[in-house]
Amino acid sequence: MLVRDGDQVLIPAPRADEIPAAWHSPDGSVLDPATGRPAADWRLATDGRLILITPTDQLSYDELAAAHAQALSEWESAA
Repeated sequence: MLVRDGDQVLIPAPRADEIPAAWHSPDGSVLDPATGRPAADWRLATDGRLILITPTDQLSYDELAAAHAQALSEWESAA
């Protein structure tokens, strides 16, 4: 909590996926705080939040297009 001009202002706690700026690498990887080297499989989103990249995330364009078409079909059938 912070007191500003006599008023109490709540400060939200950091989200679990937000990391300190010291862990950001210029190439988008996440630096391991213990070693200072890039941590395998972890990346930074454009908003600075943490993303875990796994082999299943490495889809081809055709696989992404098929997954998108399937999601649209399921959405339309549910509506």
